[in-house]
Amino acid sequence: MLFFSKGETCEPCKEVQEYLDKMGIEGYIKINPFEEIDLSIQYNVKTVPCLVLIEDGKEIKRVVGAKVNLNTKRFDKLIELYNNGSI
Repeated sequence: MLFFSKGETCEPCKEVQEYLDKMGIEGYIKINPFEEIDLSIQYNVKTVPCLVLIEDGKEIKRVVGAKVNLNTKRFDKLIELYNNGSI
């Protein structure tokens, strides 16, 4: 499961959303941590954007923050794990 925590007016969150769309990523859970506090606590979200890859109830990888164009390797590794069935 890929979990994406984003804020409504967060520009870096929009950048991450565009990246996920560009990569054709589907089926992930998207929440606003300011509205869904229980999920934010459950997944230990302290800042946005935050992507968490979870398998069998355990966190596999987490990417916090944006600047996708500067941190492509962090995002690519997470997407690679997600696409290879680590969901």
